[in-house]
Amino acid sequence: MSYFFVMKKTFESRVFYIKEMLISMVPVIFQMFLGLFLGVYLNGVNPAFSSANEIMVYYFFSNVINNFQRNSPVYKVENEVISGNINIHLVKPYNFIFYILVKDIAVKIWKLAVTMIITFSIFALFYNINIGIDYFIRAFIAVPLAVLFINLNVSIFCYLSMIFEKIRRVSSVYGMLSFFLGGGLVSVKYFPEFIKYLPQYFYFGAPLDFIINSTYSYLPLFLIYTAIFIFINLALHKIVTRRIETNG
Repeated sequence: MSYFFVMKKTFESRVFYIKEMLISMVPVIFQMFLGLFLGVYLNGVNPAFSSANEIMVYYFFSNVINNFQRNSPVYKVENEVISGNINIHLVKPYNFIFYILVKDIAVKIWKLAVTMIITFSIFALFYNINIGIDYFIRAFIAVPLAVLFINLNVSIFCYLSMIFEKIRRVSSVYGMLSFFLGGGLVSVKYFPEFIKYLPQYFYFGAPLDFIINSTYSYLPLFLIYTAIFIFINLALHKIVTRRIETNG
């Protein structure tokens, strides 16, 4: 099976659910403007950004990444495990976790495209945002890497749900902590320095710092964490496969 084909068909199917998608975007956009308000307020108290435009660029791309920072794949895998339908997927010639993640990314890309248009239009009309082409070039590098990193974390919880079944609450708490500690709501510039050494920093803080300031000093630590999460995924995959072969 071609995972690209799965992503393409999922992406195309979302065209028929525009109304539902627009409704689901309301809390995401509200969350972004809440962060923007906090960012402007905190920057007035303790300046961390050089201009108001820089704050808007931060929260614009923060919203882009936040579209992918969701735990829906974990819920889907857990539901399949609890319902007993997981075995139907496991006998098919594809990696079920990767299949779920690919479909989820396709849904989020479609939602992201509409969210970006609405957000940019609001910022341009009311706040006179100016996003240069250099920001988008760096975002073209940073956002996919952030999405990869986020999905490596999500896939770990997907595998854990296949082992322990009910894991969604732990996954949700981890997701909320990652959003906050990573700089999704408030820039990590207002946090203690040790935050930059946590894996959550690579959700929002590090990629946004690269987009805005071209800073890539965090790259070695990013590669180390990525290698660790890949190893954990491979180990969990082996454990799950062994359990299936043993229990049938």
